Amino acid sequence: TCEKLKETPGTCVVIEDSANGVLAAVRAGMTCLGYQNPTSGEQDLSKANAVIDDFRTIDADFLIHLSEKNDIVH
Repeated sequence: TCEKLKETPGTCVVIEDSANGVLAAVRAGMTCLGYQNPTSGEQDLSKANAVIDDFRTIDADFLIHLSEKNDIVH
């Protein structure tokens, strides 16, 4: 959790593969990266800030763009 990391929600990125997880992250004020997990069924991840289906798509440029787009405090 953010508290254990001594961080605020606005500085965290959460990776979720369920609709409820995405909603919880967004409601907590965290940036959420939805993961289309092939074993999780058809989850509605549309509330996530971005959605991926392959972790190999995450690189430094992707994270920088995501943080700028969502005003993550560095």
